[in-house]
Amino acid sequence: MFGSLFPDLDATRIGRFEAAWYFHCFVTELVLIYPVFGILMLESVSRFEFSLLLAIWAGFSIFLEIPLGALGDRFDRRKLLTISGLIEGGCFIAWLLIPGFWGYLLGFATWAVAGTLQSGTSESLIYDVIRKASGQNPDRAHKVRWIESIYTRIYGRSLAARTLGATLALLLGGYAAEWIGFSWVLILSVVAPLLGALVLWSLIRDPRSGSEDSTRRFMDVVKCAAGEILPNPVLRHSVLAFAALGATFAALEDFIPPFYQEKEGISLGVIGVIWGISYLGASVGLLLAERMKFSRDLFIHLLMLLGASLLLVCVATPAALGMVALVGYFFICSICFVHLQTRMQMRMQGGARATLTSVAWMLDAVIGVVFYLIMGAVAEAYNWHASFVVMGLLTAACALTFGTTSAKPSYGERGDDRGEA
Repeated sequence: MFGSLFPDLDATRIGRFEAAWYFHCFVTELVLIYPVFGILMLESVSRFEFSLLLAIWAGFSIFLEIPLGALGDRFDRRKLLTISGLIEGGCFIAWLLIPGFWGYLLGFATWAVAGTLQSGTSESLIYDVIRKASGQNPDRAHKVRWIESIYTRIYGRSLAARTLGATLALLLGGYAAEWIGFSWVLILSVVAPLLGALVLWSLIRDPRSGSEDSTRRFMDVVKCAAGEILPNPVLRHSVLAFAALGATFAALEDFIPPFYQEKEGISLGVIGVIWGISYLGASVGLLLAERMKFSRDLFIHLLMLLGASLLLVCVATPAALGMVALVGYFFICSICFVHLQTRMQMRMQGGARATLTSVAWMLDAVIGVVFYLIMGAVAEAYNWHASFVVMGLLTAACALTFGTTSAKPSYGERGDDRGEA
């Protein structure tokens, strides 16, 4: 279909990139410590201290997102993502060598640097590859629809690849911790980001001209981003909605192990399996996201409201039935997440795409700090079940707030080759 519309479309470029990118995403997330790092830390710190560590982790991102995101608009994105993988491995080394609050804090700081190098840069690299492959077809309307469709597909599938890698780690990590201990699990966890960096460096290229981008000054990039987002209410809405959903999603998943540890008769291995099955639900949602079309943002937020309801069902029902509801929550949120990201990317028109995406992730971190502290305080005063109820209500509040202020999509009808593509 798209071949007839784009005679100069480089489908081979897209195909090669997809294969390498999905493999990179999968292996990067094979981190065995994922399902049990909260339980490991709660042996040495209090519930509130653990929540504080997560809040500080998000807090580092607040300060690092824009400066490190701007690097993605100035330098080779492949090199930055490779460096990110090398840095991430240092997190688990810190946790291994310096157990306790300060060692965990050092590890989270290292992980924050790695994560902020990735956020914005990854999404922009995907978009640039698609734009480069789309050719110079003068029919802008068809071109925009094609880019939107391919971006939704690649972004959703790349998140699915990450989620499947994390799922395998979750399924194995709990049992590995029981069999060989936390120390060996941490050592094995270092391998995953290093392998992902190797794949990225060997098989992927940045389609932009590195010498041209590196001449841009940092403040020029930041001014370009500010000049685009401040006068554009539709883009601001997309950025805020994406950040809010990401914060609720991320804050919740980090507390799944202690939440299920409160339930009787559930071992570390079973907790990893429950989390892994939930991630499988998210993977299905990420893969199906491209097949679901939403004519208005409102429908995405109504779907978020349904997800919030399932989260409350998860808390109120026994473990087996609650797990089904949790899987449904992850499934729904993953679909919303992909479409909110796509809408945000399609509404960006300037040359500071990585910086603007990092602004969204920075706002995600700001909201996440608040959510982490709220959940930790509620768990300290009551229990983790109560904190999950609070998160369900916060998700519902976000869905209702953004749903009532949503607008019809305005992208695809304007822009030049650098704007819509």
